[in-house]
Amino acid sequence: MKREREEWEKQKQEEKTRREEEEEKREREKQISVEQIQRLKSEMERIIREKERIERESQEQLEDSEKRLTEERNMREDQQKTLEDKQKLLEEQHENELKRRRVECREEYESENEEIKKKKICSETDHSLQLDEMDSRVVRLKPVHDAECHIKSRTERLHEQVQSMRLGHEHFRINNGMTYST
Repeated sequence: MKREREEWEKQKQEEKTRREEEEEKREREKQISVEQIQRLKSEMERIIREKERIERESQEQLEDSEKRLTEERNMREDQQKTLEDKQKLLEEQHENELKRRRVECREEYESENEEIKKKKICSETDHSLQLDEMDSRVVRLKPVHDAECHIKSRTERLHEQVQSMRLGHEHFRINNGMTYST
């Protein structure tokens, strides 16, 4: 009986030892599992943070790009408006210059025309200005003829100037891409 009891005690002790070993093994496995889960959880959190950082940086880059594009578009629109304003100002200056030249030419033409009329009236009243005898049979109207030549050449020059201004204006319009007509 003692022997049985010892045997039983021994079995009980072995059983206890085996259970303790199994318990320790389960605890180690559980600890390993908890550590693995913790590592996986940490890795997931790191991945999520990295993903959020990348998304944030991408969003910032997108916003920066949109801002730069908007600034560039605004700058180009401002430049375009400035160029259009300059072009309009140059066109107005050119138009004003053409008008001024036309007025000057017209005034000059009228002034010279008035002088011719005066000379003609004077020559009709004063025959000494008209007659210049070279021969007893040949009579020349020298002052009147010279004045007519002068007026004719002056009129031709004025006409050429007006024509040149028109061509210059047309050239300006063509070079600046304008299609309207004056």
